[in-house]
Order: sequence, then C-alpha cells, then structure tokens
Amino acid sequence: MIAKKHRLSLAILASAVASAALVLSGNVPSLLAQASRQENIDLSELALLEASSKANAKDSSGLDFSGADVGSPTQTTGAGTRGKDACVAEEGKPLIPLMPAKKDSRTQIFNPSSLLFYLPQNTASASPTLFFYVPEHDADKGEIVLVDEEGDAIYWSNFELSDTPGFIKLSLPETVELKVGQEYKWFLAIVCDPKDRSADYFIRGDLQRTELSQELRSELERESDTLARAKLFAKAGIWYETLELVARVRQEEPEAWADLLKSAGLKEFAEEPILDCCTLEEEL
Repeated sequence: MIAKKHRLSLAILASAVASAALVLSGNVPSLLAQASRQENIDLSELALLEASSKANAKDSSGLDFSGADVGSPTQTTGAGTRGKDACVAEEGKPLIPLMPAKKDSRTQIFNPSSLLFYLPQNTASASPTLFFYVPEHDADKGEIVLVDEEGDAIYWSNFELSDTPGFIKLSLPETVELKVGQEYKWFLAIVCDPKDRSADYFIRGDLQRTELSQELRSELERESDTLARAKLFAKAGIWYETLELVARVRQEEPEAWADLLKSAGLKEFAEEPILDCCTLEEEL
C-alpha cells in the first residue's frame, strides 16, 4: 500500500527530466517523470481539428458517443511515448486508451498513423474500470498510476501483461474513491526494463467523476437490459460506464461494440479482442 500521498510538483518533474536517473527518491513513479517529456500542442490549434467521430453519427445499433459534450482535448499522444529502448513493435497499432479521440490530419503527411488527441472523459463510479489497447511487446509487466488535482499519486500498481495484443481492462479496487467533480490524471506504462525505466512505453490521460442526475438514476433503475443501460450512459456523456457495459455484451452484440468505437473515432480497433487480462497487484 502507498504509505502516504506523493507530492508530484513541477519542480520534481523538471529535475527528473534533467537527470539521467528517473527514479525520484524511490517513491514517485518514474513514468510520471517521463510524462513531462511529451510535447504540448497549442489548444488553439487543437480547436481547429475536426473530430473524426462526428462523421460517424448513429449507426444501426443506435449506440453513439459522437455527440457527447466532452470538451476540448487536453492530452496528446501518438503511438505512446517511447523510451530509447522501448520493447513495443514500431509497426502496427499503438498503445492507446479506449477513449474518444480526435485525429490531427496534419501529421498524416509524415506519420501514417497520425497523432491522436484523447478527450477527457466522465465516470459515475468511485472506482471505474479503464480499458486500453496493448500492442505486440516483449514486456512482462505494466504499471498504472492515478494522480489527483493536487498532484498526489493516490493509486499506483503493477499488473502482469498478456503475450497477445488486444484490449485489457483494469478495474480499480474499492480502496480507490474518486470524488465527484474532481479531475484525475492516469498514467499507464509498459515496463520494458525494470532496471532502466527510461525505456518505458507509456501514455496518459484524464478522467473526472460526475454525479448522476436524478432523472438518469430513475431511468437506470427501471432499465435492466445491459445495452439499453449503456445507451442511457452514452446519452448522458458518461464514457467509462458506457464502454464497460457494451464490453460485457460484445459477444452477443458485436455491432454495438463496433458502433461505439466507430463513433469515438476508434474504428480501426473495433475487431481487436478483449483479453482475459489483467489483474492489478497489491498497491505499491
């Protein structure tokens, strides 16, 4: 268990970037220091980018997330951030979170996969389940860190990776209690070399816990069908519960899964398998 919250100040992150050693006082996860290396892109430019999801409105299953009011992108990542000796295949699909994304068409000239700008998403749960696509790799472990608005690491854990590329889901334990109205940052890394964390391959993003309206609570109480409940969450712009519910019925409702990912700008990932993986280990 984390004995105390770790304060992640900008000064600490800056000093980590300047240092060849990325382990900070033996406490702060090194991937957080690595994260500060990512380049920022002017939000005024991002505002001009067209969301590919907007062109994919309401497919035949009726499950659509393209109209959700999710605000402007605040996090950018392409094929993840690679360390100098990253263990992830350079070809093929990248490491990504399953979150609605915008594409920057400007990068397609020199980067066929283009950059993806992930949009901060809502959850109604105090301990949500997060989904990621993990590509082909040579690592044994992954690492996830959750940071609150104050810069404190409130959760930090490892997990065993599958040898097979595909979607993984990480269910946060009940000891994690997100507060309504607060924003959090998550960091996910593939640990290529436990002895040299500069080789990590990682991504990051944002989430916020929202409170259900009384109307939505009443509708959910009356509705027992899983897919119908997912549509209610989607209509309310609550991504994580929408995704988790649709994932539960993917085998019976493959069209709904494909439509959801298409509406979120992730059509290319719709056929990838959901792996029987991964279990978070005891908190570090």
